[in-house]
Amino acid sequence: MNTSGQPLPALVAGYLAHRRSFGFKLREDERLLRNFADFVATPAPGCRITAALATKWARQKPHEQNRRLTVIRAFTRYCSLLECDVEIPPRQLLGAYMVRRQPHLYTATQIRLMLQRCRKLSLLRSPLRAHTFETFFGLLACTGLRSGEACRLRLCDFDRGNKTLLVPATKFGPSRLLPLHPSVVRALADYQRMRQRLVPAGEHFFVGPRGRALCSSSISIAFAQIVRGIKSNGERLRPRPHDLRHTFATRWITEWSRQSMPLTHHLLRLSSYLGHRHLAATWWYVSAEAPAFKEASRRFARHRHGRSDYEA
Repeated sequence: MNTSGQPLPALVAGYLAHRRSFGFKLREDERLLRNFADFVATPAPGCRITAALATKWARQKPHEQNRRLTVIRAFTRYCSLLECDVEIPPRQLLGAYMVRRQPHLYTATQIRLMLQRCRKLSLLRSPLRAHTFETFFGLLACTGLRSGEACRLRLCDFDRGNKTLLVPATKFGPSRLLPLHPSVVRALADYQRMRQRLVPAGEHFFVGPRGRALCSSSISIAFAQIVRGIKSNGERLRPRPHDLRHTFATRWITEWSRQSMPLTHHLLRLSSYLGHRHLAATWWYVSAEAPAFKEASRRFARHRHGRSDYEA
């Protein structure tokens, strides 16, 4: 496969270690690269990595084929520096990078059911668990926060007096201050009092039994329980926590599209509220085929093409 003499799994391990030394986590990249290594080893161990081989592997999963090819491009560039006999796939070999599947859009009834189920979650590990997830998922539904952003919130980020929530900066964009509805303020304040009484340790707002920030595995376990029986109306097999963000944005855009006031102004505010670095990122939320979005999509497209470089 290469002139360096290293087997593909060793090259994958070396590449991941090299990238992680710069602070990258690469959990998804590791999964894909190990899958690619297994794919290459199945028909002909040690065969040369070519663009055709990478394309064949990427097309096994059409919904993520561009993501797969991007990972292979980065990996083969690394291999080429080690004088490996590899072929770097051309950019956009399979077309545009972003191929998005329509998300699940929750109904108000489904969200109420999910929050009711949160109250029945097992309390064996922590008496705070049910309240934590009811407030956590309720906040995602009411503000459109990303799950990771909610996990990183600290106690000091919530300002009850000013009715605001400070969302720390992420790789997606700078920090932002969100105004909150009074009902959200009350729910957060109630949870904060209970959290500090039952689990006083730690600085994070949403915590587990030992005062540590919520982890993705505990969120996934709880979420699987509260969405049981809810069928996806999108292009994925099952609903995701991130679909609460899509539902939040979609609900507001649908409401604004029925009003006579300028839609562009609302979309600029929504882009900022959601933490999008570019207004074009908000385009995803008005690209659905539902009749309610046709006028919103037309008006937004006109503005987007005129000022595509606008930063929210």
